Amino acid sequence: MKNKRLFWKLFKSYIIIICVFLLVTITFTTTTWRNFYLERVATELTSQLLLIKNDFKSSLGNINKRKIKNLTYKYSAKISSRITFIGINGEVLSDSHYETELLENHANRPEIQKALNGQIGESIRYSKTLQKKMMYIAVPIKDNGKLVGVLRNAVTINFIDRNLSEIYNKIIVTTLITSALLGIISWIFSKNISTPLESLAEGALKFADGDLNYKLSVPKIKEIAEVAIAMNKMAKRLDSRINKITRQKQEKEVIFSNLSEGIIAVDNEKDIRRLNKSAAEILGINYIEDAQKKSMYEVIHNEQIINFIEETINSESESLEKEICIVKNSNSLLLQLKGITIKDSKNTKIEALFVLKDITRIKQLENIRKDFVANVSHELKTPITSIKGFIETLNDGALSDIDTAKRFLDIISRHANRLSAIVEDLLSLSRLEQSNETIVLEPYGLKEILASAMQECEIKAKAKNIELELICADEIQAELNLLLFEQAVVNLIINAIKYSNEDKKITVKAEKSNSYISIDVIDQGFGIDSEHLPRLFERFYRVDKARSRKQGGTGLGLSIVKHIAQIHNGYVDVKSIQGFGSTFSFYLPLKVEDTNITEKTPSEIG
Repeated sequence: MKNKRLFWKLFKSYIIIICVFLLVTITFTTTTWRNFYLERVATELTSQLLLIKNDFKSSLGNINKRKIKNLTYKYSAKISSRITFIGINGEVLSDSHYETELLENHANRPEIQKALNGQIGESIRYSKTLQKKMMYIAVPIKDNGKLVGVLRNAVTINFIDRNLSEIYNKIIVTTLITSALLGIISWIFSKNISTPLESLAEGALKFADGDLNYKLSVPKIKEIAEVAIAMNKMAKRLDSRINKITRQKQEKEVIFSNLSEGIIAVDNEKDIRRLNKSAAEILGINYIEDAQKKSMYEVIHNEQIINFIEETINSESESLEKEICIVKNSNSLLLQLKGITIKDSKNTKIEALFVLKDITRIKQLENIRKDFVANVSHELKTPITSIKGFIETLNDGALSDIDTAKRFLDIISRHANRLSAIVEDLLSLSRLEQSNETIVLEPYGLKEILASAMQECEIKAKAKNIELELICADEIQAELNLLLFEQAVVNLIINAIKYSNEDKKITVKAEKSNSYISIDVIDQGFGIDSEHLPRLFERFYRVDKARSRKQGGTGLGLSIVKHIAQIHNGYVDVKSIQGFGSTFSFYLPLKVEDTNITEKTPSEIG
């Protein structure tokens, strides 16, 4: 059923109330007026009878009917009413309007009965004789206390109705005018109440539709105004809270989507509820949307992960952890799995959340750290042990043998220099890694710097009869830090000299491409096995440890080169075939500010 508008309900209610009120008022007024008129007429008729009854009383001595009849006509004419004289037996002795012979006995008339009992009788009834509705007043006539007759006065009440009809017409006109005025007032009053309420309803619908910026107008009615103000405050708070929740949801969504760890939510039916981008990458899923709401058996193809998910869901424990190794794109990945069950308010499991963390890199870093600690300890321990041993030998009496003492001191000096070189290289690496100051890069011509670096290495090259060749166009320029770049080139050239046989050739070649300038140091040395290439730029990493120490290296030169390249927003690379030499490449971007460069060798760790 269609709901009616509040206005019509209010207006209808007011009209009904007005109509009922006016009906009651009219009924009460007309009744009151009629009763008032009837009482007034009755009083007047009674007064008339009391005034004239003594004249009738004096005519009752010998029952002079003629005189009674004359009195009846006389007073009827004077007071314009019907006068009737009735004997104590109910016989009509005289009537001003009818012959007594035509009238029946009046003893049974109510007003006559009351008068015969000594009281003033009053009655309003229909007269069969006159065929009209009449008001009758009857008074007893007594002589020396004895009832001798009844005198009755009667008038038709039609004149009362005529007089009252004029009053009724005025009441009806007044009522109609009042009704119209009250109807208009009810209309205005209904509008004043319903309009703000309808405005509240309209505003509530807008709020329900999500338009919380809509402002309700505040009406003049205090109670409705308070509701409107409260609803505006509620909408403002709801809008603020919804915006906050939306913002938090978006933030969580961004965090969830961009977490480096893979996240998978699985319900009790083994259907995937949600997963993020990292999880999709680990599991080899191309479209996240297609994977959601599907069974995990359709999406996940690794048996170890499936078994872990089943174990977590079926376990009584709230969380489980496990490390597994999977193969992805021919590469081994070490994953740390963590499963957490989620329960509702009734402590019933509803789903499980799984975290897939790729710890392959972390494990590699841990191994490298362990190797670094072992290497640096070994690198420092060897010269210190040698120095300590030779000092003890000298203290035990070798000082007396000058030649032996001199040889021992030379060895101690060589080991001390090696320690100094290791410490200096470590400090250099530390400064390169931890420097918070911006390294100033300026444009320089490469050929001149490369020639200077080669000149610095010329003595060591001539000691092994190694030819140094430079290939670089005069116009090639690069933005760089002169001292750091020259140090890197010197390190690469010295490294090539150390691991090259005598009478070989080392070429320093600079070329310019669309995005980079490459500086290649090409030797004809022993070459490096491919298994060592990914870790070649790690600290203290040596391909042939005995040969490296014999050559006097600290094991930090190439690591320093890599960090200098990173400072220049470049990177380093190496290509080598065992027995055919190696090529170490140092890449510089053409424009530093426009290039975002990452290392090309993923396993390089500084």
